[in-house]
Amino acid sequence: MLPAAAGLGARIRARAAELAGVPVGCGASRASDVAGIPAAIARAAGVVPADSSYVDADETSSWGLLREALRPAALAPFTAAVLGPLREHDRRTGGELVPTLRCYLDADGNLETTARELGVHRNTVRTRLRTAERVSQRRLDRPRDRLELWLALSAEDL
Repeated sequence: MLPAAAGLGARIRARAAELAGVPVGCGASRASDVAGIPAAIARAAGVVPADSSYVDADETSSWGLLREALRPAALAPFTAAVLGPLREHDRRTGGELVPTLRCYLDADGNLETTARELGVHRNTVRTRLRTAERVSQRRLDRPRDRLELWLALSAEDL
């Protein structure tokens, strides 16, 4: 173990060993080498409330939560139920409901961005989204429905 890292927790020491020679950010501070990590942590601690403890950012992200909470066996039936009617419609009609919906949700519901990304007119996007709402029986102006659609579409990325 490096002498400068002796006071660090096991997780940080392991990460420091991985990052040898790589500048490391510690909250509001930076270290240019492993020896500078303790000082950087001390500086960063000045901006963190005293009652909090170290938490890895990956452990607090929505993706981390979803990866840990959702089992693939449970996610597959949900995804099939939510996206099945849309995929069947696309297969039957040669439509683009699923890709349009994914693009729309990834664009934070911005119609213009979605149209530009897909290379179609905004009225085409509107028509596809209305059809997607009808086929999926979910409304895009309801947060719960949007979440279900987003989660089903994102399941492949998990």
